[in-house]
This record gives sequence, structure tokens and C-alpha cells, in this order.
Amino acid sequence: GLAPCPTGETRAIGPDDTVIITGGTRGIGAALASHLATHLASESPQEGGPRLILVGRSAPAEPAAALVASGRAVFVAADVTDRAALHAALSPHLPDPGDASVIVVHAAGVLADGPLGAVDAAQGRRALDVKVQGWLNVLSAVGDRLAAGVALGSLAGRFGNRHQAWYAAANALLSAVVEASSTAAAPCASAEFGPWVDSEMVKSIPAGVQGTMRAEGVDFVGTQAGLDALLHTVGQTGPRVMGRDLPWTTRTVRWTETLSTKTHPFLLDHAIAGVPVLPLASATDLLASAALPEGADRQPFEILDLRLFQGVTVTEPVTIELRARGDRAELRFGDRKTLAYKARVRPLSDPPEIPAAATGGQRPTLSLDEFYGGVTFHGPLLQGIVSIDGVGTDFVYGTVRTGQPDAWIPDTRRGHWTVDPLALDSAMQLSAHIAWTRYHRAGTPIGIDRYVQLAPLPGGDTTDAPLRAEVWTGEVEGDRFTGTIILRDETGRPLAMAEGVAAELREVQTEDAQGYKATPRQVDFAHWPEAEAMEQRLQAAEFIGIANPFFRVHQGTAKNTSVIEGREYVNYSSYNYIGLSGDPRVLADVRDAVDRYGTSVSASRVASGERPFHHKLEALLAKCQDTDDALVFTAGHATNVTTVGHLMGPDDLVLHDELIHDSALQGIKLSGSTRRSFKHNDPVDLERQLRTLRANFDRCLIIVEGVYSMDGDVCDLPPLIPLKKRYGCLLMVDEAHSFGIIGETGCGLREYYGIPGRDVDIWMGTLSKSLASCGGWIAGSQALINYLKYTAPGFVYSAGITAANGVAALRSLELMLQEPHRVKTLQDNAAFFHAELIRRGLNTGPADGESGVIPVVTGNSVHALWLSQRLVERGINVQPIVYPAVADDAARLRFFLSSTHTRQQLEWTARIVQECLDQVRVDFPL
Repeated sequence: GLAPCPTGETRAIGPDDTVIITGGTRGIGAALASHLATHLASESPQEGGPRLILVGRSAPAEPAAALVASGRAVFVAADVTDRAALHAALSPHLPDPGDASVIVVHAAGVLADGPLGAVDAAQGRRALDVKVQGWLNVLSAVGDRLAAGVALGSLAGRFGNRHQAWYAAANALLSAVVEASSTAAAPCASAEFGPWVDSEMVKSIPAGVQGTMRAEGVDFVGTQAGLDALLHTVGQTGPRVMGRDLPWTTRTVRWTETLSTKTHPFLLDHAIAGVPVLPLASATDLLASAALPEGADRQPFEILDLRLFQGVTVTEPVTIELRARGDRAELRFGDRKTLAYKARVRPLSDPPEIPAAATGGQRPTLSLDEFYGGVTFHGPLLQGIVSIDGVGTDFVYGTVRTGQPDAWIPDTRRGHWTVDPLALDSAMQLSAHIAWTRYHRAGTPIGIDRYVQLAPLPGGDTTDAPLRAEVWTGEVEGDRFTGTIILRDETGRPLAMAEGVAAELREVQTEDAQGYKATPRQVDFAHWPEAEAMEQRLQAAEFIGIANPFFRVHQGTAKNTSVIEGREYVNYSSYNYIGLSGDPRVLADVRDAVDRYGTSVSASRVASGERPFHHKLEALLAKCQDTDDALVFTAGHATNVTTVGHLMGPDDLVLHDELIHDSALQGIKLSGSTRRSFKHNDPVDLERQLRTLRANFDRCLIIVEGVYSMDGDVCDLPPLIPLKKRYGCLLMVDEAHSFGIIGETGCGLREYYGIPGRDVDIWMGTLSKSLASCGGWIAGSQALINYLKYTAPGFVYSAGITAANGVAALRSLELMLQEPHRVKTLQDNAAFFHAELIRRGLNTGPADGESGVIPVVTGNSVHALWLSQRLVERGINVQPIVYPAVADDAARLRFFLSSTHTRQQLEWTARIVQECLDQVRVDFPL
């Protein structure tokens, strides 16, 4: 429900009143009329309800039409912006002059939404006139009959709203005019609401956008609750801002400060593993100082949902930025303005229930000297526990010191803390003391659900004043430890309370007799849970008679056939898509290159590893992709990791197809970006998430694959290009399994769809598949390539690709373009093999035979393993993909086709697969 504003007198509407509702024939106005009639008739059925006059430009719709038909309301057709017409229409229905019994509810309004420059000025002016001139016109028509007035405003007029400039201006001006209209005899108020859930405006907002608005604090109004609150506003004065969880101020603050161990020496005493880190208690004080106006910190206030996103380390001077808008405060740091902390800060409206002071308990088993001497990392300035007086099963209490700003920051001009970081941090140290004695681990605080300060803490510009601190411990879940902190003065009066204080438990260094500090760790890999689980899976397969299908040693070049342990197999487990690995022309050029350049370029390319073949290869790759330039990396997996990890950051969003490769996932993890997957090959789901999420992040990257290596289906790229442009995103296409495989000459997705290469921001590919080498590449704009070339860690700090690999890729690429029959043969082989599998009733998943990857889905991991082994026995080498790499019911064998496969090999393979799978299902029924 929506709580009515508690201040101000409320005027009851009685049966002798006349209520004029402008905009009363549609939407909220009509709902109000029906609500008012029903509500008052039920309160005084004998006397009946007030006279209702519904003003509108068109005939009433339900429920207003029912009121008019029943005689409980009168409909007046008038445009509220036409003063003369409104006067004439209302005059016959008004009480005698001097009878101050008319209540005006101004609910009329029209929208003029859209970017300011795109909205017709006349429509914008009308939105303004209906709100403001309409109010003035109806008051003019009522004259001295007015008893009270209420206008429906909007939060948009107070807090602003993108693409509602005219509407926001109209409501802001309306609230000011209504306040100026108010008198003691006829009080007038404006009720500023958020979006009404049943309004036409809200119904036009997509559900995803509504979800984002709610997440950002926009309070949607239920009709019943809104109407009740509106009636409570009758008789009040001035703007009444309505909502459950509203910002308490529109104040905006942004200021910066440079932290260093020289200017902020307390950081040296808060060094975790030798690295100075800003304490959470200090961040709490900074956020409160930024969000609270001068003097407000001397009154009761609260901090809600304080969360650590990334710790602020101060190994060198770092600039922090405090931002506060309304009650939302953030602390960011560094050149990229990385988000460190976020919270909400506001005056206290609902004091918490504080339990009685803890008593009794045992003496601590760990002395303070032992705690500060070997367990915790806190130096002298932060060693604020004076004594630990009692330890119970779910509490600990003692005495902590308060601090003075100039003791922590010598040159500060602050006379007092807003939240005393020494007192708060010392109370947290009490919980760390308990974490150590109970779990032999220490706790690092990461957030506070609610911090309430009932009165300023002593200390500051006076002498230190110790406080009683209590920690009530909560549950331990995994590595998460929670508790409640209470700070009291010497009389036992509560001064502050922190609920839901969360800490992560971590191992603690201990010191041996020689002074060596070590952290107890599990170092035997054999006993790691992950390693044990993997060994168990391998042993389980061996136990039921399945030989390990992985890491078989091949002799010679793997094409359509491969020799494994002296036996020749038809081979479907190599990426030699167009048969250029082992081509005599490639081998000859590689030999010459090795003779000329050696086996290594012996340095990173930035230093002295640059060679002519690097430029030739990159120029030809860029030409194939229709881009400005390209950059070659030494490994395909590392190409994605370093590119995504370097380009994106913690303030960014990455949206990727749910079947994206591990290399992209690792890059996203490295970047610290928010990650969301969208349904496989589903542009509709992608757009739904863009509408919901895009506005909350700085940059957004969309990642897809040209051909998906698990299913072999082709990316539906064309619908993604307008989406990335519309929402201001980067688009990255991983062509590892599509470059050299699809398109007339093998140039991948760009050629396949006939699109300009510059429509995609980042093209990625590998050299290890069609190009018969090893490495990866990125193609794109000159600005992108230059930036990566000089800054991407995986390129700058890696030795350049070798002559053997670089020239092998260059010569293979030249041959691919000169001999397009290779790509055509591969494509024909894939279509033929796919058709043969389908003809035999085998499940190929979404693959349609357009790429060189074709799965045979067995639907069970054991069946996949047995099928792979049975095929090996028949002379076919193909690898299984089983749980947990895929879901058990998606287990499969994955066939990589080559232009070197013959039709006879493909037809024979399809037949043998069917025979073996049928037999496996008989031998091992589910």
C-alpha cells in the first residue's frame, strides 16, 4: 500500500460538498469518482454522497459512465484550457456564491513523451496548459465557493524523468502554482505520485522496462492505495510527495579526494597482506558525509544496503570520488571511476528496536595482545578495542575507543566524524575476535544492511570517549558471517546500531617461533575437491570398461584420416577443415621462414619481435573481414580472454549467447563486468534484456559466435546489428568455427550474409583451424587495433607469434582465397553427411549441415562414451562431449568435417554410427 503523508490537516468530504473532478471521465479521474462515490455512500448511506461533477472533453467511459447513468454524478463537457467555455459549462451546477463547499480535484493531464527535440512543441505546450492553465481556470470558475483543492502531480516534476521534459515541467510548475493558490480558508495541495499501475501510460511501458524502473527506486502506485492517499490530501497545503521508499532530498553532491599513505597514515595500519586498503568503516563515514547536508549528521540518520563492490587499495596515491544524489551515495576510485561502495543515506524515520544490553558471559580465551600481535592485521591507529568483557554463545561485548579526524588525517579540516570509523571498525574487530576463536578464521567486512545513528558519537574535536560495544552473532553460511553491532555510551544509552553486518571468513596468517608468518592452506592437489571429482569421473568410466578417449597420441598430420598408435582411423576430431595442414606449399614456406627468422621472434612485438610476415597476415585478415586492420595473438583462447578482459570493466555489461565459448566467459570474468546470457540465437530475448539493463551501465558488449562449436548452427547475425546500434552497444563475433568454413570463399559470417565488415565492431578468429597454424586474431577499426596493440596485456607482454605459425597461417589464407573449391567441398561434405545422419534417424540437434561441425546427440553421457569407444573399435575417431561439459541429456559425439573426407567415408561413417548407437542402447538400457 501507499502510506499517506502524515503531516497536515485532512478535510473530510461530506454529503453537502460539491466535488469537481477534472479529467473525471477517463483513467485515474474516473476511478477516483467511482471510489469517492462508493466510499462516502458506505460511510453515510442515509445522507447519500456529495455532488460529483465530472469534467472531460469526451463522453465518460466506465466506471464514470455508470455514475452518470445512476444520477450520482453530472457530466460536464469542457476543455479545461478554455476558460470561457469551462465557466459556462460549470456555472449551472455550482452552489450559490459564498457557499464555500466546492472541492476541486484536478486530475486532467495529457502526455507529450519523447526526446525533447522530437516532441511537437504544440503538444508539449498543451501538456503544460492542461496541467497549469487548467488548474487556474477551474479555480477561476469556482471563485469564493472553493473549500479545498487537490491537483494530481507527478514525481517526474520533482525528480525529473528522461524523455518526459514537457510533462515534468508541467507538473513542477503545477505544484508551485497550487502552493501559491492555497489560502487558510481554502487550502490547496498537489499530490505528487509515481506511475499508477492501471494508467494508460504505465500500460504502454514494457514489462522489462518497468522492472528496471522498480529496481532504480521508481515507486509504482496501486490504484486503491493511491486513491486512499489522495483523499487524505484534501485539506492539506503545498506539495505532498507520495511514495513508500522515496529519496528524501533532491540534493546532488560530487567531490573528490586523493588518498595516499602519506596524507592518510591510518591506511598503513589497515594493510591486508601488506597492501593498504580503505576500511569499510571509513567508507561508511565518507558516504554519510557526502549524502547528509551540513548539520544533518548531528541528527538521527540511517544508512541502508551498504555494499562493497571492490576494495580501494592504496599502494600509490589514488583519487576517490564521492557521489550523492538524493539518498543514494556511491564511492568510486581510480581513473576509470570504479565502483567501490554504494549505499542509501537519509534521516531516520523509523527507529529500530534495540535489545537490552548483553550481560554475563565468559572471559575471552584469546587475549588482546595475542589478537593484535598475530591474528589481525590492524596497526596501532586502528587497534581500538580497550577490553573484551564477556563472551556468550551468541554475543560478545567490550569497550572500544572513539577517534579524532586529525589523528587519522593530520591535515584534515574536519572537526568530527559523521560515522566514527575507529568505533565502528573496532566493534567489527570484536566479531573478528570471535570468528578466530570459534572458526580459526578471520572476517573481512563486506557490507551492512542497516546502520542507524541515534545521536552523535562522542569524541571528534573533544577527547576520546570509550564506548560499550556489543556484537550479536548470526549464522555462518559457507564463508559468510553475519552479526549485529550496538554502540552505547557509558550510561548504557544506545547511540548506534548496525544490523546485518556481513563479513567473509578467510584464513589468517600465524607466526611460528622463528617469526615466519604463514597461512594454513591445502596444498596437496590430489585432495582438492575439484581434482578428486575429476578422478572419480575417470575411474567410473574405467570401472565400467570405457577406455579414456582423451589424449590419444596421433602420428603424422590429421586430415580425413589419422594414424593413432599405429592404426589408421577415419578422423573426425581435428580442425583441419579445408585440408591445408600438411599442404606441401605451406610446409615449404614455413621451412624458408624458419631458416630466415628462426624458431622464435624472441620478444614481444612491442619490444623487438616485429617481423614482416606479421603485417602481411594482419593486412590480409583485415581485407577478408572488410575492416581497417587486424592484430594477431599467440593463442586463440587467450585472444578472447585478453580482448574482452581488457576492453570491458566493472561498470560495464556483457550480454552473450548462452552457448558462448569458455574463452569469452573467462574474459568477462577477468573484466569484472556484469554478465548476462540471452537465449541461444534469440534476438528477441537479447532485445528484452537490452531494454531492461542497458541504461544501468556505461558500456555494453554483445558477444556471439559465427558457428557454435557444440551444435554447429550458424549465428543469426543480421537482427543483431540494428539492436547494437539502437542501444549503443559493441558487437563481437567469434569466428573460430566459421572463418574458412562458411561464405563463398570462406571469409565467414560477413561473406555469408553479405554485410559490411564495419557493421561489427570486433571480429575474432583463430589460426588453428582452417589456417593450419596456432594463434588468434582480432579485426576491426584502426582505433580498436591501435588501442589493443599498445595496451592489451595478452599482446603487449607476450612474445610475438613465431615465424612457423605466422607464415603457415599467411600461406594457408592465401591458398584459401585462391582455391575456393576447398571451402565448397567442405560445405558439400557437411550437407551430405548431415543428410545421411538424418536419413538414419539420428539426432543432430540444431545443426542443419551448413557448417563443418555436426553433432550426434545420444541423450546420455554413458551412451556417448560407449558409442565413441565402439566407433574407435570400428576405425572411426570421434570424441564424446559428456556431462558436465553439457547437460547429461545433451551428451553427444561431435564430428568435425574436412574437405578431404570422401563421400564413401561419410556414408560409411553414418551407417556405422547408427549400428553402434543402436547396439549401445540395447546393451546399456536407461
